[in-house]
Amino acid sequence: MKGFTLIELSIVLIIISLIVGGVIGGQSLVRSAKINQMANDLVAQKTAFTLFKDQYDYSPGDILNAQEYWPSCADSGTNLCNGNGDRRIDSGTEQLRVFEHLSLA
Repeated sequence: MKGFTLIELSIVLIIISLIVGGVIGGQSLVRSAKINQMANDLVAQKTAFTLFKDQYDYSPGDILNAQEYWPSCADSGTNLCNGNGDRRIDSGTEQLRVFEHLSLA
């Protein structure tokens, strides 16, 4: 009768547990990296928003004379990308223009 000894079985169990531990540890590292990237993206968006406001004196999406800065910014011939300049980003088109203005700036 041939079989595995207790030492051989224990070595196999140790190897399996190391592999499982590595996979679980790797998943937590990937998750942590994703969370850190999202936090960095939020900081970058806040910085871009602040820089835009400092440079143009309006928030992106609300800038009254956006067409003067970016002549190509229009959906059609009559629908320009200007905001209403009321110092608030209203719902609707101004919200849609925020990232457009940031990318054009």
